[in-house]
Amino acid sequence: MIESKFISWDQIVNYLQTFIPSQTSTKGYAAKDWGLSRTKRFLTYLKDPQEKMQVFHIGGTSGKGSTSFLASQILSSQGLKTGLHLSPYLLDFRERFIIDNELPSEDLLVKRFNEFHQFLIKFLQLEETLLTYFEIINCWAFYLFEKEKVDVAVIEVGMGGRFDATNCVQNPNKICIINQTGLDHTEFLGETVEEIATEEAEVIQPENPVVLIHQQFLKAQNIFLQKIKEQNSKYSLVKGYWMLVSKEETKESSFPEVLKQNSIKTLDNLDFKVLNIAQNRFEYFSIIKQKWIQISLKMKGDFQVVNTSLALRAVEIYFQKKNLKFDFNSALKILKQIQFKGRFEEILVENKVWILDSAHNSQKMTSFIKNLKKYYPNQKFIFFLAFSDGKNFKEMLDLLLDISDTIIFTNFKIKTQGASKKSLKLEEIEEYLNKTNQTIKTFFISDPFKAFLKTKEIYKQSQKKLVVTGSIYFLSQVYEILETKQETL
Repeated sequence: MIESKFISWDQIVNYLQTFIPSQTSTKGYAAKDWGLSRTKRFLTYLKDPQEKMQVFHIGGTSGKGSTSFLASQILSSQGLKTGLHLSPYLLDFRERFIIDNELPSEDLLVKRFNEFHQFLIKFLQLEETLLTYFEIINCWAFYLFEKEKVDVAVIEVGMGGRFDATNCVQNPNKICIINQTGLDHTEFLGETVEEIATEEAEVIQPENPVVLIHQQFLKAQNIFLQKIKEQNSKYSLVKGYWMLVSKEETKESSFPEVLKQNSIKTLDNLDFKVLNIAQNRFEYFSIIKQKWIQISLKMKGDFQVVNTSLALRAVEIYFQKKNLKFDFNSALKILKQIQFKGRFEEILVENKVWILDSAHNSQKMTSFIKNLKKYYPNQKFIFFLAFSDGKNFKEMLDLLLDISDTIIFTNFKIKTQGASKKSLKLEEIEEYLNKTNQTIKTFFISDPFKAFLKTKEIYKQSQKKLVVTGSIYFLSQVYEILETKQETL
């Protein structure tokens, strides 16, 4: 075998980035290898590590990351050694290879990657082809998790499903979790919800158990149910309603619009109900205990109620199938303690609260703003944000204009997530706002650090709350500034 001599994790990260395909060149990436062909052949060369562990595969447009995080935490609470593969990461590349809810040590990763690299180089020589960054990363995650003998691997789909590099698990025991489908990555997945759902449904392999959230769009739900039928899969359709409670009154709300539109007439067969959003408290119907269980979350937002319900149902199905005892007390304890970074996260910066959320598409922004209004009714906010290029920024911006006092717009550019990511040009935002005749205060500062300083200055003199949002890549740079306090990015 070829000797590998990587001596540091940073050296490995830099090496992996050399596999990011150029937008103008496809040299080495043969047309015959379109789709999952390269990934499957390399995994076969590695002796199919992805088939040697229990896999939870999380797809959909919104909520994949949070649901994956929650499933991993719940599984770990039961004493199972758990691997978690997230995409994209927020702060540290090692977030793609979490083991037992901890970042693996760099020493461990260097050791394992030197082993893996020997297989990689030999495969590339034999095949006379190249692998992409994402293909290598996903194969490496499965390889690492097998070598570290995880009991369960929780794998977040990167994009879509049909051709996503994570979609190489053929084991019928794989459990699929499908969250809400919406319009995102339309340039790759299709311009309609039906087209996107068709791509996302392809993660469902023959006989895979499926946990599906009740979809906002009935056409998407029908596509998933049809795929489930074709694959002879058993499924759980997770549904819920919101019961809002305040000190002044107690009332049961009507169904959310999504359930009305889909002609659900009764409360029968529901799986969760929000009791008090201000206290992050809800009830979940356990299929193991066959009764309602009250749950308190540290994570804010009714969308986290949905994500938690999906994760719990999937884990319950796994435990039932394996005839294992599920310790609800341990699960409830961990759910009350954990916070997923960058998801309606409130942190203290110089004794003032910053609210950070990675609402990077219209569906996520709608949910985030709705919850922001619930937690802080009748308030206006200072927003510090940057939108990713190619997103429907007008729709997202319209959602927050009526609750904005001041908005500081800035840019970002990042090259460490497998491809070059950049923000929307500030001129496009300014042009749009001029047409809307908005009277809110706006600042357009291209340099993110200077924009950060301006935001701090405005916030220090204001009684309004500050919200940082718009792109997960932008959030990663804000966290970097907050943690390192460097004057350059």
